[in-house]
Amino acid sequence: MNPIQYPPVYIGLWFLFLISVSAATATRLSLGMTVPVTLFWAVVYGAGLFSGWYFREKRSNELKIATNILAVLSIFVFIIINFIQGLETAFLVFIISLQAIRNLTLFNRRDFYFAFIVSLMLISYAASAGKETYFIFFIIAYVLVAVFTLMTDYINDRLAHTRGGDKEILFNRMNLPVKGGGIAIAVIILALLIYFVTPRFPSPHIQTFPASGWWYDRDEMSQRDARKSGLNEQNGGGEPDIQGDGYYYDQTSDKSGYAGFRDKFDITDRGSCTLENNIVFYLQSSQPIYARGKVFDTFDGRVWGDSQFGNRILEGDRGKFVLADDVKSQGLGQVYIIEEDLAEFIFTAYKPVTLWFPGDIVEQEGDLSLKAPGFLRKGTKYSVLSDAGGIGRMPASDDPDDPDDGHGDYRYLQLPDSISERMKQLTYSIAGSRYGNYGKAAAIEEYLKTNYQYTLKTMFREKGYDTIEKFLFTSGEGHCEYFASSMVLMLRILGIPSRLVTGYTATRFNPMTGYYEVKRLDAHAWVEAYIDGYGWMEFEPTPQFEMPEGKDSKDSYFVTRDFLQYISGQMNDLIKSNPEKWWAEILRKLLDLWNSIKAFIGKLLYILRDTVKNLWYWFKGTGWMIISLMFFVGVSGCWIYHSVAPVIRRQRMRMMKETDPTQFVLRCYLEVERIFAKKGVPRPLHYSPKEYRADLLRRFSNLSMQIDLLTDLFEIARYSAIPVSSQEAEEADKAYDFILRH
Repeated sequence: MNPIQYPPVYIGLWFLFLISVSAATATRLSLGMTVPVTLFWAVVYGAGLFSGWYFREKRSNELKIATNILAVLSIFVFIIINFIQGLETAFLVFIISLQAIRNLTLFNRRDFYFAFIVSLMLISYAASAGKETYFIFFIIAYVLVAVFTLMTDYINDRLAHTRGGDKEILFNRMNLPVKGGGIAIAVIILALLIYFVTPRFPSPHIQTFPASGWWYDRDEMSQRDARKSGLNEQNGGGEPDIQGDGYYYDQTSDKSGYAGFRDKFDITDRGSCTLENNIVFYLQSSQPIYARGKVFDTFDGRVWGDSQFGNRILEGDRGKFVLADDVKSQGLGQVYIIEEDLAEFIFTAYKPVTLWFPGDIVEQEGDLSLKAPGFLRKGTKYSVLSDAGGIGRMPASDDPDDPDDGHGDYRYLQLPDSISERMKQLTYSIAGSRYGNYGKAAAIEEYLKTNYQYTLKTMFREKGYDTIEKFLFTSGEGHCEYFASSMVLMLRILGIPSRLVTGYTATRFNPMTGYYEVKRLDAHAWVEAYIDGYGWMEFEPTPQFEMPEGKDSKDSYFVTRDFLQYISGQMNDLIKSNPEKWWAEILRKLLDLWNSIKAFIGKLLYILRDTVKNLWYWFKGTGWMIISLMFFVGVSGCWIYHSVAPVIRRQRMRMMKETDPTQFVLRCYLEVERIFAKKGVPRPLHYSPKEYRADLLRRFSNLSMQIDLLTDLFEIARYSAIPVSSQEAEEADKAYDFILRH
């Protein structure tokens, strides 16, 4: 194939490699590691392409032999990395290294196309593996540079077919790559517009359940239990230290910073909430969920505990763990990708029935929560199938015969000794008029959401065992653990089995990547209550939080709504995690303005929808008859007009012929112009009557006599001082009538 003659080809390839390698590296490493790795490969690829330009002229055999030796060595590197980091990382490094080696002798268009395909493979891998929104900028940059590079290749091909002065002109003056960049920008803008306005129809329900990453085994679980046992013996069996910071706990198992994932959960602890904006895991799911991690059943007024009743060890079949015999609902599939080291809890939507996890053993507690042999490490990927039925917006187990039913179990009805009579009276007053346990639970949930305020300031107040009493009867404000704990106590006063659950709210959907992004600040506490005839149901008593509903397929047709919600959520997260920053107040005002605009638009859309609905009801009633009648009258009127108008016009012209022959001739000529214009031969404004007559005769030669007569009479009537006679008017009338008929 032809050698490369145009140096910008190498420049375009270098930028392509820089973008694609950086994008692929960012999917495997942190941003801090991506930058130096990208700089390293930028230097390597730059030196290799410079060597390729040198090889194009010299064709050095020594360099070619060295390239072959390095290619063989890259295979051994691939095998080593495969054993250490896995096949995916090994293959990625192999492709990048192999192309760096090939650059040393890259000199013709065949090598160019191979290099272009390698860069396309890398950016495609990054697009499929990337879960961050900023990956769209990699895609845009790649498209721009790819168009530039292909244009330089086109110029290079043209240069191969030119000689002498033509070659010099092409080499010095062709600016096609610059024009191609403008075309690429226009295409990207058009593609984004199409992306936002084109409806997306639901995809078929086909799902895989991957599990990969670190392997968790029985030895790791033994080490974890031994470590916790040692801490308990050292610190008096884990008893509370009221004078200090609360309960002792295993620091190595608490990676999230949220106190709700400890074995003992003090709801007044400063770690009961976290405002950090780091992403802890990505979730792939067909709908938002509350991902439950830890369940607590005993409460002493301030500290929640887990009695660990009914715990059992499950052994999997090559990473698959069957937790229940069948799925009574359609089943909700979830894929979790861990981005930060977390506590050992395996997060799931309730109720999990099948788990695919990279390990040979997991622990299932009596409340059906799951624990890994050790803390969840970054890079772990696991899948869950949950049986998510329920009433309305509330997911539930939908199984009244669930073995984890709470009946006869003191754990879910236990009350602290410090419970007061006024709290019991408040509970009875809220739920007394409601029928059934579900109605009573819903009444308590609604009462807490509407009569109390959500705040994080309560984390820093004085601790005590009367925290819930102060919250309900004095302060009236608190964080989510106060609301959830209050509802559990009220339900238990009414004899309804209930428990406190901690986990993450997975409700932030990124339409650009298709993942739910779950951050540290999404750590949350809510309530599960056992409702006779339905099973365990989730309740959300905290204001500003709503139990997630299944996504409406109608709402998912367009990406615009999800995108705007995602942007608003990101701004809210920035404000929430940086409340003291000067720019947080600016963001808050911008968000308030946006919410006001959105509310106004929503109100207009509501009015429009209500108007359309009323019009539809009117149309179905009597509207269709009125519209049909109006349509009939309109069509009839048009028909009558087109039938009668020519007769009326003809009658007026005959009256004009008797009274004013000159004006009649002028009128006849104008009518003839109108007729011929409808036939496709209009008279241009700059044409004289004779020039127009020449055009008409070429098209309508059979009317030559009538056209000549009318043209001559028109010139007499318009330009002569002699008036038109009655006989001439009669001749004009006959010519006009002949043209009208033929």
